[in-house]
Amino acid sequence: VFLHAGMENAVWAAIFHRVSAFCTAGFGLLNNSFENYSGHFWINMIIAILSYLGAVGFIVFVDIWRKIRGKIEHVTLTTRIILWATFYISLIGTALFFVTEPTIQNLPVEKRLLASFFQTMAALTTVGFNTIPIGAVSRASLLLITTLMVIGAAPAGTGGGLKTTTFTALWGLVISTIKGKKDVSFWGRMIPQQRVQL
Repeated sequence: VFLHAGMENAVWAAIFHRVSAFCTAGFGLLNNSFENYSGHFWINMIIAILSYLGAVGFIVFVDIWRKIRGKIEHVTLTTRIILWATFYISLIGTALFFVTEPTIQNLPVEKRLLASFFQTMAALTTVGFNTIPIGAVSRASLLLITTLMVIGAAPAGTGGGLKTTTFTALWGLVISTIKGKKDVSFWGRMIPQQRVQL
């Protein structure tokens, strides 16, 4: 993909960015990250997939592998929480960025959506790549990016942040408190109090 996109030293760039994306390190060989490829669907998707794989972590990998091999009937609650939280936070972040960020409003809809998705992914996984100039984004978008980075990746993943499981537990605790319940539960499964209070 890098070769077809006209990138110099494409093979080396591919190896380097593959490792950097999976490790959510954010180190790049390009002066302006991936701004030159903001509209290139496959470069955006490959970097995003690698970053998400690193961010969801090895708990999810082991769980899914055990499910595929028939060792377990269902994936664990932790894996379900990680995958659903990552999906919903990415979806909400992309929608908010798409609607509110003024620097991308003049782009065609598909490029605007791609830029919104990539920046949300980069913030949530804490990979740190960008396809639009971050210095030019609005304060609202900076707040969104910062919030996503604080939430961060999953436990046993390569990203930073509070972790999606911690954020989800806090969210569950708030909802339970509002409803006047003492216990936090997801999909009918109770979360032990000692795990919530840690």
